[in-house]
Amino acid sequence: MAATIETTSQVKGLYPDQSFPSQDIVPDSLILQVATITGAPEGDVPQVRVPYVETDPKVGFVKEGDELDRDQPTLNEVLVTTRKLGLITHQSRESNAYAGASGAIAASMQRAITLKADNIFLNSPASPTGIRNLDGIIDAGTVSTDFDPFTDAITGIEANSGQATSIIMDPASWGALSKLKYADGVLQLGSPAVQAQRTLFGLPVFVTSSMDPGQALVVSQPEIIAAVGTIDLATSTEAAFTSDSIVHRITWRIGWNVVHPNRIAKLAITLPQTAKPTRDK
Repeated sequence: MAATIETTSQVKGLYPDQSFPSQDIVPDSLILQVATITGAPEGDVPQVRVPYVETDPKVGFVKEGDELDRDQPTLNEVLVTTRKLGLITHQSRESNAYAGASGAIAASMQRAITLKADNIFLNSPASPTGIRNLDGIIDAGTVSTDFDPFTDAITGIEANSGQATSIIMDPASWGALSKLKYADGVLQLGSPAVQAQRTLFGLPVFVTSSMDPGQALVVSQPEIIAAVGTIDLATSTEAAFTSDSIVHRITWRIGWNVVHPNRIAKLAITLPQTAKPTRDK
């Protein structure tokens, strides 16, 4: 019996000219999981202006009957410029007749745009700058035999009046951390078989091949402001008329900026020599 490809939200992605909330189409993308989300404008020039409190008001003791002190928080704004990701895929008319073929193509397009979004969110050299490349983030050192650098990263963020909310690392790094043992041979992370989800110090850990091997970030969600648009999907039976093909298109506009880079920390993780894979840039 032939295998049946079952899809959920992927199927609607191949219906013509529709827009969907990005959470429905690319729920696993990093930007949706570790950033504070706002709406995205249309076009490459407009910016989203997001206000934030730069300095809290001062509070003091007041004698009975005296007027309360008056002070105002210092307000500022962060500018978020967005850019558009896009992909075109051709499918032969004949293949479209097979059950599940369109759903499989839609799932592939979702994976491709998610991977690209993760890559630029972490590694973009500029406009907007990937969070790994920001100036002023904390360098918490190298993890080799214990988790002390993660403690330093979290406390460093807290010392800068931030709050650590999640950790991002590559698969090889998570594998190396999972193998760290105490002197008596007991795994420092405990048995992976009984872990309901990946966590460190109570923070969720997001593992992605878009991180360089042997690298990790501890981030603070309130500091990463992201402008995220809808996923726009379209299908055309006319664009590739001469090749008797169907054309599928997916676009997604995203952007981000960081309010306080010193509330993000980076770490290096020592990997066994045989566990250093290369990452496709």
